[in-house]
Amino acid sequence: MELPKRPTLYRIAAIGIVLAILVLSLMPAPPGVPGSDKLHHFLAYMSCMFAWALALARPKSRLVALILICAMGVIIEFLQGWSGWRTFDGADMAANALGAMCGWIASRVHAQLAVRFGAGRA
Repeated sequence: MELPKRPTLYRIAAIGIVLAILVLSLMPAPPGVPGSDKLHHFLAYMSCMFAWALALARPKSRLVALILICAMGVIIEFLQGWSGWRTFDGADMAANALGAMCGWIASRVHAQLAVRFGAGRA
């Protein structure tokens, strides 16, 4: 049995993260989630962008992914406000966008390190 190529695994992971963000963001909020809400937003969107950056080969595709992930964060906040069981929060949108941008930056650092030290594709 042949193992899937790495970009395929990254795409599966990236799609899984997007689905997790959608489900967790649109279901009723569980009571007493520990930690900072904004930190959770930041980490979720950073990991999402990092996974998509690893899955996509072209820099232009990565930039489009960054824009789409930021847009997803904005749309989800509006959907939460309309849901009746979640609330709209502009600070959550900012945490989402900041996380996505940091994920994109982390992917660029990762690519530069991979080139410099000869580990995999950039």
